[in-house]
Amino acid sequence: MFITHHFEDIVPYKLIQVDGELVDSYNHALKKLIGKETALKQFCIDKRGFSPEINAELGPNYLQNSAAHRYIIVVTPNQAKADLLYDEFSFDNAVIDFVYKNYLSVISTVTRIDCLYGELNDGVPHFQGVEDCALISRVTVELDTPTPFFEQAKQLQNMVSELHSDPELLIENQAEHLMNMLTLVEQVGDIRSFNFSDIDVTVNIECFHTQFFGGTYLFRSLPDASFYPVRNPYAVNKFNRGEARRRSTHENDRNRPKSVIIFNNDNTPRPLKNVEYIHIDDTSTALLFLLHNSLATINYNLIPQRIRQLEDYLLLSKGHNVSNLSEPERHRLISQHQTDMPPIYELLIYANREYQTDNLINIPAEVQARILSPMELPTASFHALEKLLCHWWPYDIAAGLRFNKQALGEQFSELDQLSKEIIKQYCVNLLEQTS
Repeated sequence: MFITHHFEDIVPYKLIQVDGELVDSYNHALKKLIGKETALKQFCIDKRGFSPEINAELGPNYLQNSAAHRYIIVVTPNQAKADLLYDEFSFDNAVIDFVYKNYLSVISTVTRIDCLYGELNDGVPHFQGVEDCALISRVTVELDTPTPFFEQAKQLQNMVSELHSDPELLIENQAEHLMNMLTLVEQVGDIRSFNFSDIDVTVNIECFHTQFFGGTYLFRSLPDASFYPVRNPYAVNKFNRGEARRRSTHENDRNRPKSVIIFNNDNTPRPLKNVEYIHIDDTSTALLFLLHNSLATINYNLIPQRIRQLEDYLLLSKGHNVSNLSEPERHRLISQHQTDMPPIYELLIYANREYQTDNLINIPAEVQARILSPMELPTASFHALEKLLCHWWPYDIAAGLRFNKQALGEQFSELDQLSKEIIKQYCVNLLEQTS
């Protein structure tokens, strides 16, 4: 049974309700993973098996052992259709989806009798600094059952295959092979028509985002990952329009960094071979890196839309239902709350005037970074980029619902309940329009 859970009473997530025998199954796995069980008789879980109710009961981040060890519990194949509440890494959702897509028949079979559990293992023992994110190159997931059922079922299927290949096993050693098979049949039943393949997945990781260290964005396997631009906003405009390109001056192209990490942390990352760092506040450098590697393009047509989004965001946070406002009332409220607008608002107003007169050269990098459109990219690069764009421009609620739901909920977490209700309904309307 699916239910809708609203994170911070605002952002909707589709979760699975767990009750009855599934609670026992869940507890068996939870005991194996963290040595604890839930006393709840009913709760909801996401596709990873994370429950907001158990999180309140057992403590924050109960379904992991430090940031580097994130666990997964599967009690029903229906979890495949649920959302992921917390994607600490942008690849978590894709890796879990890969497991469900490729092993759904195994999951459907095993969860009739037992549940499955395992770890999203990225091979990094712990994360102490931004540089540790560069160590992630692949993620493995191996699922098992709390009881011996899965292993016994696989063993029985292997013994059946061996018997088909060598019928002499029926009589060898006083039919020892057959007797062992019958013992297993007593334990797991007749499993001849079911699939009990090993659930063992390895996914290579290229580009990704993680929430750690204030937000970290890693881009790897790019055509030219090393790029040292000048700090002149005019060069940004010229570059985007194809009139100039400023490349790095490495003596040997083979020494160019293979990865670029855009980070949001006060601590200077430890130097690593083949890794270049850009601080997220160094907007010009980060912007030119994205443009140079054809990750994004500046879309000046977005300027009026960005102004409107920022106005909507402010009015919603003040408890005004923007969907029902007339234009005169909207203008009055914007004037009333003008002093609460962030500085980027005035820059956008200025940029819009320059844009209307086709004077693009004077539009600063701070604005250009807020009007980027992603290029056609592989899925992993696209998700990492969208997370970065949502950080630079957190006022696009529709984009937040698609790519940054958790951060979107946290942005409004301190509002009064009436304002939250208005924003929640606004989000519901947006999702209905895009579904």
